[in-house]
Amino acid sequence: MQAKWIGDVGDFAKLALLRWLAGHTSNDGKTKLRVGICWCLNDDMRGRRDLTKSGFKYLQKDYSEGHGLPGADCRLWSHAQKLGDMKNPSMSDLEDATQDLLDHRVEFVRLAGEQGYLGAILQRERNHRCEVVFLDPDNGIKLGVGAGAAGKEHVAIGDIKGFLENGRTVVVYQHANHKVKFDELLDGLCKELAQGDRWTVRALRWHRQIARAFIVAMPQTGDPVGLVGKRIDALVGSGDWHAHFTETTLA
Repeated sequence: MQAKWIGDVGDFAKLALLRWLAGHTSNDGKTKLRVGICWCLNDDMRGRRDLTKSGFKYLQKDYSEGHGLPGADCRLWSHAQKLGDMKNPSMSDLEDATQDLLDHRVEFVRLAGEQGYLGAILQRERNHRCEVVFLDPDNGIKLGVGAGAAGKEHVAIGDIKGFLENGRTVVVYQHANHKVKFDELLDGLCKELAQGDRWTVRALRWHRQIARAFIVAMPQTGDPVGLVGKRIDALVGSGDWHAHFTETTLA
């Protein structure tokens, strides 16, 4: 997370997915899930935004009325426009928008430097009983390192396991690394995280601007596992979102 990218198309994708999985959009709206969000703050939190960069072009596109991103989630689109109109929005501005979009059923943790998930956020989400935890590293999952040792821009498998073992659904932001085809990267990460089918793991690609995806890992039993899985099915089959979110078929 860097200040100069607050409100970009990546943030739009994150909030769109969390709103859908947590039950705040029109997909079913019956059961609202509490979300815990862990922002991984980069050293550069004082950078100034440049709205001419590709990450913000989605705000300037001329969409037909009721179509595209505005039509998919008009409430989210309204907040995205407000953030876009700010000269240099802060993390607090982003969190205020997120609170409204998730009907104040959300908790935030900001981490800087070495990521201490198991010590910093796990206790917090225990206290607030967050059912879905979103981890937002700049680059995503890093293999071959222990919990808390993935550095500033990644999370480790061990960081994620702590939440899964407590019965939480975990959503992790994942960036392409340009060294391997993105679907192959996602397939390898999901297999490593699944731990021999101990957990259900699915990967959703976002098809706007830079290649990015979201890995969703769920315990095999108990609620809200079935509900989250059904919401993923509905999302990728939605007429509003199917051009933006697709599920990667794992080998």
